[in-house]
Amino acid sequence: MRKAIEFILYLFYKYYERSRNTDRIAYEAAILAFLFLIFLNLITLLRIFNATDLLPGSTSDPRWLQYLEAGVLYFLPGYLIVSRLFRKNKIINLVFDESKIRRGNVALFLYVVFSFFTMIILAVSMGPTR
Repeated sequence: MRKAIEFILYLFYKYYERSRNTDRIAYEAAILAFLFLIFLNLITLLRIFNATDLLPGSTSDPRWLQYLEAGVLYFLPGYLIVSRLFRKNKIINLVFDESKIRRGNVALFLYVVFSFFTMIILAVSMGPTR
């Protein structure tokens, strides 16, 4: 599992490293993209099992407070854990052959598209939550 996560972080890192806007924060952006993908799938699973009540926060809170809660409760602890378990130097210095990187990029792209598609289908078919 560790090797798979390292590979996913590496793929995200290389993607963000190519852009002029994110090249200086490619490692941090890779971690946040990885966490976003995890949370997207977590919310999808909670939605499938009709268990979104398990998520902290309230829909009656103002929108800015909901964003703040999401950042503090979900992404900050996740970022701290992932950045400690998968150090920047380790991810940056990983080496993979080109064919594995191409296959990984295609698989990751398809997985992200599938995750969004699944979430949208669930949102439309199941109606509003809470």
